[in-house]
Amino acid sequence: MPTSLAPVPYDELLNDLAYSYEGVFSRETVAAAAAAVAEACTLLEPRAAVRTHLPVLVARPAREQLMSAAQAEGRIAKKVPELDVVRDDILD
Repeated sequence: MPTSLAPVPYDELLNDLAYSYEGVFSRETVAAAAAAVAEACTLLEPRAAVRTHLPVLVARPAREQLMSAAQAEGRIAKKVPELDVVRDDILD
């Protein structure tokens, strides 16, 4: 099975995240997501037989972290609305 030994473009990954969240978070806040990228690198790189899709897998935790922070702060609307249902018939 051939493997790709090309370096994973992590700087490009962070630039892409900064571009994706421009106007939502400052570049410094996005750079803080580098911790999630670094953690994912530490976990995934040693086990990767083929490094082709590694950038996508490494970026996922950072994107999820930024998205959840943006939604929690009300900066981005949630794609699926949360519904709170209260049934008074079961409270009796």
